[in-house]
Amino acid sequence: ILGRRLRQLVSLIEAITFGSMRQRLARILLESYELGELEASPLTHEELAMRLGTVREVVSRNLARFQAEGMVRIDRRRIEITDPEALRAEAETEF
Repeated sequence: ILGRRLRQLVSLIEAITFGSMRQRLARILLESYELGELEASPLTHEELAMRLGTVREVVSRNLARFQAEGMVRIDRRRIEITDPEALRAEAETEF
């Protein structure tokens, strides 16, 4: 458990330091998806914004773009990952 948490923190530091907001959001969504956090405890736009160090409006705008591109579906305050591979490609785009 400690090793997993450490990897999460290192990944978060890298994302905050080097990635665009779109990449950073994709990474957090993908990590949450892989850990089952989106199903167990849905993240709000506000929580995502706090994790990313931005405001809710920026998160909402990027989520809407992800939805338009078919990567996610937003339904009743729940974010569902519909194309994890496309989201992974977005998250792993070179800095």
